[in-house]
Formats: sequence, structure tokens, C-alpha cells
Amino acid sequence: MATQNLLRFGLSAMTFSVLNMALCSLDVILVRHLAGGAQAGLYAAAVQWSQFVWFIPIAVEGVMLQSTARLWAGQLVGDVSSLVSRLLRYVMLGTAFLLLIVAVLGHQIVTLYFGPQFAEAVWVLRLLVPGAFCYAIARVLWPVIQGAGEGAHLIRMMGRTVAVDAALCWTFVPRWGAAGAALATSVSFALVAVGYAWLLRRRRVRILEGFAMVRWVGLLLGTGGAIAGGAALVDAPLLSVAVGGAVGVSVYWTGVFWLGLLKVEEVEQLVQSLPGVLRQVGVKAFHYLEPLLLKLRPTVLN
Repeated sequence: MATQNLLRFGLSAMTFSVLNMALCSLDVILVRHLAGGAQAGLYAAAVQWSQFVWFIPIAVEGVMLQSTARLWAGQLVGDVSSLVSRLLRYVMLGTAFLLLIVAVLGHQIVTLYFGPQFAEAVWVLRLLVPGAFCYAIARVLWPVIQGAGEGAHLIRMMGRTVAVDAALCWTFVPRWGAAGAALATSVSFALVAVGYAWLLRRRRVRILEGFAMVRWVGLLLGTGGAIAGGAALVDAPLLSVAVGGAVGVSVYWTGVFWLGLLKVEEVEQLVQSLPGVLRQVGVKAFHYLEPLLLKLRPTVLN
């Protein structure tokens, strides 16, 4: 019986991986087929910069399955909610900031990295940003659902999303080329994130427990304006990216701590959990930054 369960889980995981791969690559294939090589090149350039931020959720994804499986086995739904909401908050804070930089400074980044001939890829990149963020959320959630023994639900939901993505690409790409594929992909990735959140809600898991969403959205809007304003002060593209990025780091992460979106104690816990040399470097950096971070601790907001 144990062997059958392992085989069933392995086949389920393999099927899900194939569907996941199809969702992430089908759009590129269809753009080349429906809009030609030039549009496919623009789309591939935009995808490269929209998906690099996934290193953050991938790092969290690796520990979620085993951690939540033990909690599910003990029927500790409250502990699952606490763990998932805390790690998802970290992922959302970091991923959203990087994607904000990419969206606001997209023109400078694309033309610097690929050359002026890829300037048309800028709006494609910006259309991909919401989807990339949604998929980062999905990468954190799907190991939790697998740990709950609902792999079949994941497969069905992913299969439907792949079909929707293909239909949207066939509709949008002939009209709008790479931009149409970006729109189709963002819609499909959003459907995945919403579907996973719904599956966990059915299990009474609160994935955004304690997250001050209104404050965070306001901070993103303010940071986006600050980045654009800082970048506009400099004409040289490389220096513009550097100035805009520096302004963004200062405004966003100051706001994150001042608004109570992230606590100093949580940063210390994260640093202590790092392996080997990274932990030693992290501890030294934290001790240097700790006095400044403590000054940013919110005194009025709860």
C-alpha cells in the first residue's frame, strides 16, 4: 500500500510538472507560430526579465512541501495558515519590489540589455509583470496544496488553465503579436494564483492573515512615483537605472519597516536560518543595520 501511494504521488507530481512546463512555454511556441520570429524575439526578451524574480518563491517553495505536510498530518490548520501567510508575505514584499523596478525602468533596462532594436518589448514586459507576480504567489501555494494530499485538484486546475492560455493566445496573438501573448499569459497566471488560493480557502487556510494590504498597495504606488522621478533626473540610461533603483530601495524598504509590513525580529530570524557562510555574512550585516531598522519601527500604526 505504501508503494502504491508513493507511485500515485510520483505520477501526480510528474503530470503536474508537465502541465506547469506547458503553461510556461506554450506562449513562446504560439507567438513564433502565429506572429513570426520577430515578435517571438521580442516576447522572449520580455519573458527573460519578467521571470528572473522567481528565484525568491523558488527558494521558499523548496521547504514548503515537507513543512506543511507535517502540519496537515496533525490537522494543525491554524499553524498552516500562520506559516503560509508569513512566508507568502516575505515573497510578496520582495517580488513586488523587483517587478516594480522592472516595470518603471523597463525602457532603460530593455534597451541597455538587448539594444534599442528591442524597444518594442518594453510594453510586452510591463504586461507580463502582473502575471509574473501572480505566478510567484502560485509557486508558494502549490506545495502546500500537494502537502494536503490534493494533487488531483492541482492537476485539474492546471490542465484547465493551460487550455485557457492556449485559447487566449490563439485569440490575442494574431491581433497584437507579442503583446497579446503577454496579456494571455498574465491572465492565465492570475487564474492559477486565484485557483490555488481558493483551494486553500476551502481548507480554511488564510494565506494573507495579518497582511496590511492597503498600506502595502499605497507604498507600491508611492515607490513607483519616486523611482520614476529619480530616474528622470538623469539622461544616461545606466545612471538612470542606478539612481531610480537607489531611490526605490530607500523609499520602499524604509516604508516596509515603518508601516509594520516587516518586523526587525523577523529579519533576524531569517538571517539566523541562513546556512553556513551566508549566515555569518548576514549576521554581520544585520548587526550593522539593526540600529537603523529599530528607528523605523512603527510607533503609531498597529
